Amino acid sequence: EYWGLWSLVLPRLASVMQHTTYLLSDRIVVFSPSMLEYPPLQSFEEKIYQLKFNFESVPDNLDPVTKRDEIVVYLGRIARLKGADSVAAAVEQLSEGGQPPFDEVLFIGDGHLDEQLERRLNGNSATSDLVTFTGWLDREEAMESLEQATVYVLPSESEGLPKALQEAMARGVIPVVSPVGDIPNVVSDGHNGIV
Repeated sequence: EYWGLWSLVLPRLASVMQHTTYLLSDRIVVFSPSMLEYPPLQSFEEKIYQLKFNFESVPDNLDPVTKRDEIVVYLGRIARLKGADSVAAAVEQLSEGGQPPFDEVLFIGDGHLDEQLERRLNGNSATSDLVTFTGWLDREEAMESLEQATVYVLPSESEGLPKALQEAMARGVIPVVSPVGDIPNVVSDGHNGIV
């Protein structure tokens, strides 16, 4: 509805451009086994090269998560597909009694839901003092925010292997994620995060 006629044209155009790019490419590099099942890649198996590792270095001198304030971070595109609306709903529900289990919730990124969710959460007296929408941050600022956080949330509906998840875990942040893509290969429920 928001895009009108463009909502019919743009996905087709993107699909044609994607297919053309795959046709013209010598190699297609994927970072996770789940990407091998991505339907547009099905006819290009001979060109696919899977990287076995996607390293994220661990910074020196990080405070242990037990010594940090209770800060929850959502980092990424603020969209339904990534679960931003689910995070907002959880923040509202957990704040209802006046004693939320966190000191602050940061939404880092932008997307089609950012203004709507910001109005909704800032208009709610239970959440207005707890939630900050930073907009898009450069990598250094985003990583500094993760180094202050205790929990990283990503209740996404679809993923490969999210770089933001790896960045958060490398900074000692506890991931709370949905079991999509290759996330279950990285996050073991109750062991190094919550699925």
